[in-house]
Amino acid sequence: MLKILTVFLLALLTTWTLHAQLKLDVEGPASIRGNLVLGDPEASISGLDMLVGVNDLRFSAELAAGEQMRLTPAGWLGIGTISPNFKLHVEGETQTVLGLANTSAGGHTFGIYSLGASNSEGAGNFMIRDETAASNRFFISTVGNVGIGTIQPNAEKLRVITDGNAAYSIRADNENTAGPEQTGIYSSVRGAGSGTRLGVSSLVDTGADAADGQHFAVYGRVASQNASNLTVGVIGIDEAAGAGAHYAGYFIGDAIVTGTFDNPSDEKLKTNVRSLDQAVDRLMALHPVSYEFRTRDYPQMRLAQGPQMGFIAQEMARVFPELVKDNRHPEMAKTRDEEGRPTAYYPSVDYKGVNYSGLIPVLTRATQEQQQKILDLESQVANRDRHIAGLEDRLAKLEAIVAKLAATEDGSTVVPVGDASLLQNQPNPFTETTSIVYTVPTSVRKAELRITDAGGRLLKTVVIDQRGEGRTQLQAQSLSAGTYFYSLVLDGKVQSTRKMVLTPR
Repeated sequence: MLKILTVFLLALLTTWTLHAQLKLDVEGPASIRGNLVLGDPEASISGLDMLVGVNDLRFSAELAAGEQMRLTPAGWLGIGTISPNFKLHVEGETQTVLGLANTSAGGHTFGIYSLGASNSEGAGNFMIRDETAASNRFFISTVGNVGIGTIQPNAEKLRVITDGNAAYSIRADNENTAGPEQTGIYSSVRGAGSGTRLGVSSLVDTGADAADGQHFAVYGRVASQNASNLTVGVIGIDEAAGAGAHYAGYFIGDAIVTGTFDNPSDEKLKTNVRSLDQAVDRLMALHPVSYEFRTRDYPQMRLAQGPQMGFIAQEMARVFPELVKDNRHPEMAKTRDEEGRPTAYYPSVDYKGVNYSGLIPVLTRATQEQQQKILDLESQVANRDRHIAGLEDRLAKLEAIVAKLAATEDGSTVVPVGDASLLQNQPNPFTETTSIVYTVPTSVRKAELRITDAGGRLLKTVVIDQRGEGRTQLQAQSLSAGTYFYSLVLDGKVQSTRKMVLTPR
């Protein structure tokens, strides 16, 4: 009766409107001091239960089944629990699902799952599922491995599977413009131990039946409109320490550079600069060979196929030890499982490599040494030619004296055909004018002096009318510097030929 009286008095103090179709309709503020139960206790049905001395709101669909939802004074709501530890705390025995539905056009319904033993995805896992598309979108395993687009992240901390026509499986955009360095994706492997460690591993596997196209395991691209910026598509930095092999980049197979390939050569970067000596002698000690790589014995190295030309590193080390380096080919997967994890390995291979580009300065120095030898020899030959020319001139003069001594009693000079002569031009070499002395026997009907170039091409013919000793002055106006020949031709036959050299003016 007290409850009924309380309700009646409250109705008098506030505006209460009773409708024929409702048991009770309240408008305005109301206060109830005591227990409030909405439902039918006799039928074990209750929707709202608020007890005196308790600040919670407790909800149950059936009194016999116990409490299903509780709202604490702190504003924490528990569903399936009477002790919520979060703003929204949901518990269940098999699977716990929180559904979010958008009923507008194009909207989807998503379920947030805490999976139990009865779920095929496995107990103890967390999942977000697109119920409209009947597809699992996000998955976290009991050990914290995350799957996006898959419920099988396996041993990976993050596994992403992309379907449809998406351009990227993972895309990270760093739009920060402050600071000296920004990174879109950063990956690292830390910790000591043996085995292979990969900071980034990439694979493109299109299968044997893939359509034509381009396939890149790693693709680096830069775009910068500021000409003062340093832009690099892919950069590898060797920060390793110790005596072991370490590289900023290691390529297995052929590599192509369509642009230039530069090595640092700035003077400020160098010390202990010395000239190379005896380059020719050292090159002569090398043993160039042709060979083929043992590709069957080392398939993991992707060595070049077919005949090759080069040097044996051990032989090169005896002559140019600075051009030979000890290298190590890394241990590599031989077989992999369906998930791409290695199941067997090729062992690492220690081998020697040759820095072939390091031979370029040696070849340059050897060419310079050879050229200097050629110039020295040419100078020696020129000196020898001048000496021979002097001897020939002296001999010609002696022959002329002998011819004069053979004069007849009446004082005339009689030169038999066999005594025809052609002396060396003087001076030789010459720059503008040179003199050619010759002797033509009286019995000769036609005498000529022919000038030819080094290739035998006839340049000029001088008809000789005088018999006995004669002299012809040759002008060099129409001739260029070089080697020429002049011949004495008697009755169509070459009697003698000599060389003359015209030097630049």
